[in-house]
Amino acid sequence: MIWAALITGLIGSVHCTGMCGPLICAMPFNKQNKTSEWSGLLLYNTGRIISYAVLGLLFGTGGFILSALTGKWFTMIAGILLLIYGLYILITGKADAWGMPEFMRKWSGALFRKKSTWALPFLGMLNGFIPCGAVYAALAGATASGSPEKGALYMLIFGIATWPAMFSTYFFSGYFLKLFRNYYKPATALFLCLLGGLLIFRAVNTQLPTPDNTNTVVCE
Repeated sequence: MIWAALITGLIGSVHCTGMCGPLICAMPFNKQNKTSEWSGLLLYNTGRIISYAVLGLLFGTGGFILSALTGKWFTMIAGILLLIYGLYILITGKADAWGMPEFMRKWSGALFRKKSTWALPFLGMLNGFIPCGAVYAALAGATASGSPEKGALYMLIFGIATWPAMFSTYFFSGYFLKLFRNYYKPATALFLCLLGGLLIFRAVNTQLPTPDNTNTVVCE
């Protein structure tokens, strides 16, 4: 599970660079002081992965409940939905079908205008809820874990794995944004299709438990 979360984060970083690169470059970091600038980056990204961990906890709980009710069919349905979404991106070129809720936009705008260091972790927490294909893929993995704790850990590792891309994008924004601008959507689509296929394969090869005949009570 840890390796799956790490790989999801590293591959998903291509999407993060193309989509979130302009956003992190626009954050109100104190660029006049390197210590403050690095502290701001850490605070912002820490807030972002806190949101991911909370989402992982919620989706892991949902996965626990649904897997108990539906067994392997839940994993198969999750895989099919990811596969469909990946194909949707390939066909339409739209990487994110939903927008951030309006109230979150207002909160984010208000915090951004403050241009204060203390606002950065809260900006990161709000931006952690921005609709994102890479996050959808990670949440599918967190849900498939079938456990609140494992779901939160999955998303935490996923978030940490995106840090190198986020830091590199901030300090080398022109190069990385130009490099990934035309590739992050098809890369995200292919990754979603791959992950969806793996979940379907996992569901197909999962054996449902069979009754233990040794414990059957026979009434004469």
